[in-house]
Amino acid sequence: MVKLVYRSKEYLVPAGMTLRDALKKIGVSPEAVLAVLDGQLMTDDAILQEGATVKLVAVISGGACGAHGACRGDSALRRPAR
Repeated sequence: MVKLVYRSKEYLVPAGMTLRDALKKIGVSPEAVLAVLDGQLMTDDAILQEGATVKLVAVISGGACGAHGACRGDSALRRPAR
């Protein structure tokens, strides 16, 4: 078995399946996480090996729209008109 750790929860999946299939099996979108094994990022086509523990880290995105209000048209962030 392979242990997947995501948000303090542990999931067991069979060895020999791809990471992508394992993520789908536990209900996690492959696009929503980065998988780390022994400090190295894994690709979603990696075959999971017996006894492995894979840590899943949530991907966070946002860009300029966050707390600064750029997407709301905050006047302090606008370029002056020419």
